[in-house]
Amino acid sequence: MLRQIYEKYLPVVFWPLFLILITWGTWHIVTLPENLPSPDAKGAGNGSTEPLKVRSRHPRLSESSSDGSVRWVLWSETLVGTIGQGGELTEILVQFTLTDGSVLTIEADRGSYDETEKHLEVSGDVHGEYLSASMEFTCNSVDYFHRDRQLALTGDVNLHAKKEGIKLACPEVVADLTERFERVEFRGGVDIDLYKLR
Repeated sequence: MLRQIYEKYLPVVFWPLFLILITWGTWHIVTLPENLPSPDAKGAGNGSTEPLKVRSRHPRLSESSSDGSVRWVLWSETLVGTIGQGGELTEILVQFTLTDGSVLTIEADRGSYDETEKHLEVSGDVHGEYLSASMEFTCNSVDYFHRDRQLALTGDVNLHAKKEGIKLACPEVVADLTERFERVEFRGGVDIDLYKLR
């Protein structure tokens, strides 16, 4: 009689139990976490300090001098570079705000910013405007050294002070932004046109 019960119920109990065990085992194996590489594995956690590349559309960068005398904000179409080291910028607009609240605006085709050295450089069809003094300028490139708060215009610099009726042309102009353009140095010879006095 025991044999008849065993033969009758073995297929009914054994096969479903066998299928449940196989299903559970498969699910358990599939849901195990991936084996993560050990720290000694090549390229994983071995102290590699390769900089992380970044590409951004419409980035905004800003800095403020330690004494608060100069603040600048930069908007750009694109930024391609590395985190912590700056990068290359295209279609740039920079706004410098000085101690008295006056604003100097510079537009350029391209540029770069070195975060370590705090050095901003723009070039290519550079055009600037300082509305407080009704002054505008064009040049080949502009360098801004944030630690010194010094702005350098280089390469075929043309300044036009509309209020005074003065046009200046020279190879290089260096201005200290902490002094609100009170200290400006013209280098390499200056051509002056006082057109209001003609």
